[in-house]
Amino acid sequence: MLLSCGDALIDFLPVKSADGRDAVVPVVGGSCLNIAVGMARLGAQAGFVGGISTDLFGRMIADHAFASQVELRYATRSEHQTTLAFVRTVGGDRVAVDGLVIEDDTAVRLVREREDAGDDEDDV
Repeated sequence: MLLSCGDALIDFLPVKSADGRDAVVPVVGGSCLNIAVGMARLGAQAGFVGGISTDLFGRMIADHAFASQVELRYATRSEHQTTLAFVRTVGGDRVAVDGLVIEDDTAVRLVREREDAGDDEDDV
């Protein structure tokens, strides 16, 4: 199994509403989770190691990982809030807005060593 370790979060991406107003839409993100999803979509047995909340956004993240066949048995689930990043478009590229990444005391910072890690023979 290939493991990707790090962040899983929710990006709020800018969109236009049906009536033309500026709006944002929550999208599962985090470069490390995206790597695990990419590996799984290419057919590799992939897993994610990192903190994932049990809140609404954390459930979105977990559902996205499961739908992409990413193993979450090594992820640390907690009641801490999900990290949120607000994104804007600059010159056609989407970039995180400075100072609007909310991650203090969030689930992404809570990763614990698990006593059962490595118990499976195929985890090598």
